[in-house]
Amino acid sequence: MIRAATIPLILLLLLAGIKEAHPALCSTKAAVFKILMLDHKEKPVSHGIIAKGAAVLLTFVGPPPKNTWSIVTLAANGQACIIATGHGYQRDGPLPVAEVPT
Repeated sequence: MIRAATIPLILLLLLAGIKEAHPALCSTKAAVFKILMLDHKEKPVSHGIIAKGAAVLLTFVGPPPKNTWSIVTLAANGQACIIATGHGYQRDGPLPVAEVPT
């Protein structure tokens, strides 16, 4: 599951214009999942709630050697949107938490 602290970082990167960002591709959940899972062989690996009852953020990852990835939002009405894609996904351990100065 995506930690709450990770969501602002993801959104910041998207807003900063990551190279792989593109206009959202939206359709039904079934259609988007079919594209990612059947056509691109990606599988969901994590999720987090963006707004209670409003939307869920999902991350899909594809197989080696490309290790493609897609970030999808899923709305309460069933609409799913691919909001970013890329390649070279690698799973890291927990990110270090910055120490609060005292």
